[in-house]
Amino acid sequence: MKTSRPGFLLLTPVCVFLAVSLAVYTGNTINSMDFILILIGALFAHISVNVLNEHYDFKSGLDKNTIKTPFSGGSGALLEQPQALNLVFLTGILSLGITIVLGLYLVYLKGLELLVPGIIGILLIVFYSGWINKKPILCLFAPGIAFGPVMVVGTYLYLTGAVDLKVVILSFMPLFLVSNLLLLNQLPDIKPDRQAGRKTFPIKYGINVSLLIFGLFNLAGGLILLLGIYFELFPKTMALSLIPLSLVLSVLFGAKKHADKPLKLVPYMSLNVAALILILSSIGLTLILERPMH
Repeated sequence: MKTSRPGFLLLTPVCVFLAVSLAVYTGNTINSMDFILILIGALFAHISVNVLNEHYDFKSGLDKNTIKTPFSGGSGALLEQPQALNLVFLTGILSLGITIVLGLYLVYLKGLELLVPGIIGILLIVFYSGWINKKPILCLFAPGIAFGPVMVVGTYLYLTGAVDLKVVILSFMPLFLVSNLLLLNQLPDIKPDRQAGRKTFPIKYGINVSLLIFGLFNLAGGLILLLGIYFELFPKTMALSLIPLSLVLSVLFGAKKHADKPLKLVPYMSLNVAALILILSSIGLTLILERPMH
């Protein structure tokens, strides 16, 4: 349970909710069983990548060298119980298997086009720990791609049978913000990650460039939202979601001051997670409240 990183799993229902709310806003009726199947598949995908990453980090020796915080350095569960190593690996594989089986069932129900986000998602899970985290740019975007274009667009495609401009634009919000979440959480692990052979974005380009990207990604998220409102793809009240985005300014300044002090960085990593959840949840709620009445 600990290696699944339960605190991070909240991100999955939030991103699924984002897609569901847009589907409701565009006039679709949501079947509760469809929602449950999608949510279960998405949760097991998230659990799989978390657990397999913990397994990989323990076997590579990285786990022993990180400073543990609630948001970085791993859970430390395998350090406490190394005899559970094989069980943890089995949990990751079984979670991946459940994701694949459910995904294929959804493809059977709705059509082969769902294979596109499904295959991309599976590749991200399988290759994240051993290969993607050695490619700085890919490592930067991989989390956002998984929770944005894959999860949000994939869910919307299943629920509505189509992909439109609204969901593509909306998927850029988690693409930028979730990528930022992992980018910030990688800062305390620069030294141990480098020793373990990883090549994350902060390792390759340094803290200052990473924080510049962090700021630009948040700015891009806000601009994407405003463009959607300007072109009347989304309701004007969605602009209220920019209020929690302003919290990120505090995160940026705090991270710049404490980037090399993991324990002092924790409150800012926490605030960053809270801002992300608030932004995406408020967008979803706005879409449901503003849905056209038929």
